[in-house]
Amino acid sequence: MKKVLIFIIILSLLIIPALMGLEDFSEFSLTDGDLAEKNNENILFQDFLKTIKIKSEYSKEQQKYILSGSASVKSNLIYEIEDPFGNFSGTDSGEGIISAEYDPLTGGFYGTLLYEQKFNGKHSNNGTLICTVSSFQGEFTGIANPGDNIIKLTFQGKNLTKNINNIVLNITFTVEGVLPFLQDTGEIPKLAEEPALEQTSEASIGEDSNLRVQQIMTKSGYLYIKRAGAEKPEIADINTVIFVGDTIIVPKNAAVILKFNSFELSDIYLRGGTEFEVKSKFKVKTTGEILLRIGKDLSKWLSEENTNKKFEIETNRANTSIEGTIVVVKDDGIVSSLKVVEGEAEFKDNSTGQSVSLKAGEMAESSNSGLSDIQNFDVKTESILWEKEFETTSSEDDRLWTIILIILVLIGVAIIAVIAALLFILNKRKNTKNIN
Repeated sequence: MKKVLIFIIILSLLIIPALMGLEDFSEFSLTDGDLAEKNNENILFQDFLKTIKIKSEYSKEQQKYILSGSASVKSNLIYEIEDPFGNFSGTDSGEGIISAEYDPLTGGFYGTLLYEQKFNGKHSNNGTLICTVSSFQGEFTGIANPGDNIIKLTFQGKNLTKNINNIVLNITFTVEGVLPFLQDTGEIPKLAEEPALEQTSEASIGEDSNLRVQQIMTKSGYLYIKRAGAEKPEIADINTVIFVGDTIIVPKNAAVILKFNSFELSDIYLRGGTEFEVKSKFKVKTTGEILLRIGKDLSKWLSEENTNKKFEIETNRANTSIEGTIVVVKDDGIVSSLKVVEGEAEFKDNSTGQSVSLKAGEMAESSNSGLSDIQNFDVKTESILWEKEFETTSSEDDRLWTIILIILVLIGVAIIAVIAALLFILNKRKNTKNIN
């Protein structure tokens, strides 16, 4: 009876925390924002990011953390704005709000930023002038991993006042508290159906992109896919169908290989920390680092008269166009780069429109300074690095299966040896009886 009672107590201690789940997770905040693209024109915006504190509150209904924060800042710099009736002398003030969601299942941040900067000046004749000098509106994303205390968020938007589109900002925040992760509770989310049953509208299910998940390499964590129109990502599995509009989210402790289902020797390797959105059958958008291999079958299909297209890879800074080749594309939010491992590819800077054609062994980068000069890199070294990284898990699996096979063989040999020994003993006894 005592043993049963002790067992029930231990079982309760294990089950109750698991059932409580996220309710025990402490809330956290994001503070001390730091802008990577610093310049004299956005000094006050930098002060706003340093000042704002983004607090979190867990929503049981959405099973996410809702984040929000606002701040107001004022510049000490006095300057003048010219007017037909005289100059107005004053300073700028800025205010903004950040709203976001954090998903503890994926470590994903998704949100919006609204920021407005105004001039408040006075005229010598006691007149006043208040006008908006800058207004930024944008969305942002980011991926966190267990133990992170610095979060990098990539903002994309436009300046409504200056009519500037396609602004990309990279901002890091310090985490106050501990980021909660559902994986830490030991709970494994249920695999979603293909396509997800929760997506009932036709608009949310795009065209089949021909891409499938071929292999997931991870020792912990999961691979996630955010369906077009869905509010939250779901777990992706081997052979998961990827539709146009879907986004693959690879945690930093994982890697994945995607295959083109209808074309042999054509695949895409995604390193940890990569977000990969399928814009169309011929175009993807990525942050992180990928290796794309276009085989002969897909290259031929792309060059047919009824298609006549090139495969495009879009990043924050540049676009890559390829037809039949192997390339490595990397984007960290600040610099985008292209390495051509085999064949040729075109690399175009988004801001300047300048483009270069690269061949095997050549690379180029795109940043705030525009397009870099063409540089050379070691193709063999680059290939070996990718091969080693994406063969590690496979070789470990092979070793595991080899060990299992050896154990089974040894068990089989032992069983055969026992049977042979029994037969030998029985046969010996039979011979002894016949002699007697």
